Amino acid sequence: MEFVSYKDSEGREVWLNPRLVSLIVALGDAACRVHLGADGHTVELRAAAAEVAKGVAAAAEPPPPPDPTMNLLS
Repeated sequence: MEFVSYKDSEGREVWLNPRLVSLIVALGDAACRVHLGADGHTVELRAAAAEVAKGVAAAAEPPPPPDPTMNLLS
């Protein structure tokens, strides 16, 4: 698993786990809020939402292969 590094709204370095990112909300052209899978767990970043989404998508692990038994008809 790769982590993605950004600067938060206070200038501190933040490392995001792409698997936990559930929503990215733009806060203007140069900032965004990233929701980390649970209510109240957010971080505001000094980066455009599109840039963050691209970095998160590039570092995300591919989904597991489908379970072939789920395709059986009863």
